[in-house]
Amino acid sequence: MNLDGIPVIDTHAHPFPPAQGAIPWERLRDAIAVDLRAETTADNDSMLLTRMMLRRLGKLLGVAPTPAAVMEARNAVAADPAAWNRTLFDDAGIAAVLVDPGFPTPTIEAMDFAEVVPCPVYDGYRIERFAKGPSQEVPFAYDAYSSFADLVEAFRARLDEEAAKPEVVFYKSIIAYRTGLALTTPTEAEALAAWKERPEYRSPGEKLLRDVLFRETALKALEHDLAFQVHTGHTSHDQPWRNANPIEMTLFLNSPRMDEVRFVLVHGGYPFNTEAGYITSVYPNVFLDFSLMIPWSSIGIADRIWQTLESAPTSKLMYGSDGIMVPELFWISAHNARRALGTVLDRLVAEDIADEPEVEQIGHDILHRTAARVYGVKDGATARV
Repeated sequence: MNLDGIPVIDTHAHPFPPAQGAIPWERLRDAIAVDLRAETTADNDSMLLTRMMLRRLGKLLGVAPTPAAVMEARNAVAADPAAWNRTLFDDAGIAAVLVDPGFPTPTIEAMDFAEVVPCPVYDGYRIERFAKGPSQEVPFAYDAYSSFADLVEAFRARLDEEAAKPEVVFYKSIIAYRTGLALTTPTEAEALAAWKERPEYRSPGEKLLRDVLFRETALKALEHDLAFQVHTGHTSHDQPWRNANPIEMTLFLNSPRMDEVRFVLVHGGYPFNTEAGYITSVYPNVFLDFSLMIPWSSIGIADRIWQTLESAPTSKLMYGSDGIMVPELFWISAHNARRALGTVLDRLVAEDIADEPEVEQIGHDILHRTAARVYGVKDGATARV
């Protein structure tokens, strides 16, 4: 099924440098081939996603699909970054982007990024940016607050401040990277005891304090009618991957008032996408996006979508890219998503699970309609269909 005429809302990405023009091949490869410890190596030239990028860029630019030819042509047109971004975004039918400026560092603010991309850009607040310490590796500098109550009050005020910005449409947490998704609901006495310990990073006490701030964020998301994105799946090199499995959130999702919050499982739990899909089927308020799974599972994207659909309602799934560093990732992700989703929709028809009008609606839901509903964004996508 050809979905090229359907625009996409990219529900999860990160800003790339607005003034970025010419770049070396190694930077593009680093963006395509994420490494958990350092820069990538020449071996990553043989990754299938790298090959896909080169072939598609070669066709777009009218050159051979080699790093040398592609980068020479690419850098010639990217001398005007905004024009190159427009070429890529228009070719990929990207109607709107939701970005998390919490990464990379130093921070690239969403509105600076918006100046050089040809579509609406919406912002989100990563709660780990609240950190008062020397880096975001700690939740706060203890000496900056006179009491635990002072910390919580300051945190709530920051959440209110961010929610008041018209461009902010979600909160986000990367607690999966820090202390994992087995979230708890500490009592006030437990939180105070942990605070007095001045716990070390990733200690049980520090996890408890992060869990408190996570719950505060969920309640503020409910108060301000914002979605709450939760990083799931792919994690850092020093955090056990099992701790990022979204199935670990079950007890927390069962706790009081959490059934009223719109949670979005970012990255669809990849590689735990079956578990993420299952959670969306049993919790009416939980959604997921396919970012990172798209584009990094390369030739496996259709299979991963199919696995997620084992139980997930199709109306609760959204497209996302996890684009970062370079505009080409936003572009290749949208193309790969349509191709893989088209394969899945064809299979639904072939196996007599749905008819063509139904799968067309599924395509629209996943690529833009569900995102518009969950985040309340106006993107112009419907008008372009």
